[in-house]
Order: sequence, then structure tokens, then C-alpha cells
Amino acid sequence: MFKKVMVALDGSPEALAAIEPARAMARAFQAEIHLVSVEFPRSPQGLEWKLSQSAYLDKRKQELQHYLDRWAEKLKAEGLSVSTAVLPLGSTVSRLRQEIEHYNADLLVLCSHGRSGWSRLVLGSTAEEMNRRAGCPVMVVPLDQQIGEI
Repeated sequence: MFKKVMVALDGSPEALAAIEPARAMARAFQAEIHLVSVEFPRSPQGLEWKLSQSAYLDKRKQELQHYLDRWAEKLKAEGLSVSTAVLPLGSTVSRLRQEIEHYNADLLVLCSHGRSGWSRLVLGSTAEEMNRRAGCPVMVVPLDQQIGEI
């Protein structure tokens, strides 16, 4: 039985495919949903290049928190219990594992970006690594899962 469902989102449209199965699990088991995203730098755009590294990372963290809060509010409006966390910059797999332990998650839901070949070798597969190291069951949503507004 799942009481705490953690959903890993990376800010990409593809990652949102993990929300629908997590919502279904939360409804079926009356579980809490915990939306998380690991801080990650992206190439500065526009005037962002003028910010100090600290200011830039603070701005990114605020953007990620806003992203998670927006989805949390939609789920809360449906009567679901939802929390959010922006995890510190670092290895995505390590940060997710730490949050699974901290939150005491019963299930991790994340989307597979469907990388193969060279890009998988170079970029790795977070979904594959979490399947091996999560410490709780992992639901990997395939990339071809329907993505849409919730």
C-alpha cells in the first residue's frame, strides 16, 4: 500500500507525464503526493549572464519552486494532499535517494526521456539508475505516455 508518492520532475514537458499516474495512485490509496525537482544549472539567457553564480542559482531555485507550486496547486484543488521540495544542486540520483529516505516515500514516479544509443551513454539514464538504487518501488512512465494539463 502506498501512502507517500514522490514524483520527480525536471522542468521538461516530458516529465509531466509522471503526474497523471501519481495522481491515480494518490486517489486509489489516499496517499500524499510529494513533487520534487533537483536544482540544475542551465545556460544563462538574456540578462541572466550578468548575475553572479549565487544570484543565478537563487533565481533558478525560485523558478523551480514556482514550477512545482503551480502543479501542487492544481492537485490540491482536486482535494489531494501535496507537498513540494526543490532539492539542492548535486547528483540527481543521490539527491532523489536522499529525499526518498527523508520523505519516507513508498513509491517514486518519474518519466523516462527515452534516450538511447550515444545520448544514453553520455547523459545516462536517471530512470534506470533509480530503478536500481531508489530503495523503494519505482514507476517509470514511458515517454510516449499522454502529456497534458491536469
